[in-house]
Amino acid sequence: APCPTIYQVKMKQFIATFFLIVATIAIIATGEEYSSKYDNIDVDEILHSERLLKNYMNCLLDKGRCTPAGQDLKDNLPDGLENGCKKCSFRKRL
Repeated sequence: APCPTIYQVKMKQFIATFFLIVATIAIIATGEEYSSKYDNIDVDEILHSERLLKNYMNCLLDKGRCTPAGQDLKDNLPDGLENGCKKCSFRKRL
């Protein structure tokens, strides 16, 4: 097999870089990840508190008022479940 010329190598690097930039712009433009605003919420605390769990469940089921975190969960939960949490940050996946 003949060795690639410098031009061919540079062109491949350019094409790879171009597609990486386009993919990055597409991800940023579509808001690919959910907000990290609530990444530090202690889910175990919510699950172990009957009061907190009930409040979140009432929010999700439209039976009560939602906190800002509850509303964010309600807004994003269907999409997160549909796409396997692909837009979730690393912390949310834990």
